[in-house]
Amino acid sequence: MQFFKKHFSREELAIIGSYSSFFGFLLIATILAYRHIFDYILNLMEQKLPVFLIDISFIGMIIIFAVLFLVIPSIIIIRDIRAEFHSKNSKLAWVLIFLISIYDFALISQFIYTYLKVNL
Repeated sequence: MQFFKKHFSREELAIIGSYSSFFGFLLIATILAYRHIFDYILNLMEQKLPVFLIDISFIGMIIIFAVLFLVIPSIIIIRDIRAEFHSKNSKLAWVLIFLISIYDFALISQFIYTYLKVNL
């Protein structure tokens, strides 16, 4: 913790903490969303519906999921990253880039895990 206090102001630490909490909350929400998406698709398969209806449902749910959990948070943080680079505060910008990349990696890992868990 001393490292952060030494290199970042209180305001910058608050920004880092806010984004960390925000991404943590979103990751918990995505775990629940993935579970519901795959359970819904499995229920459609058990009902012996036509494959094209299942595919359309799955694609639609993934698009909605991507907008809610990828596009909207990315727009918010990219705006702040650009502002930090323009204000010559590249340390904070690089920390925010690190946070968004960890979040994206966790989303992809959770998707693969849930997909394999449901399909195996």
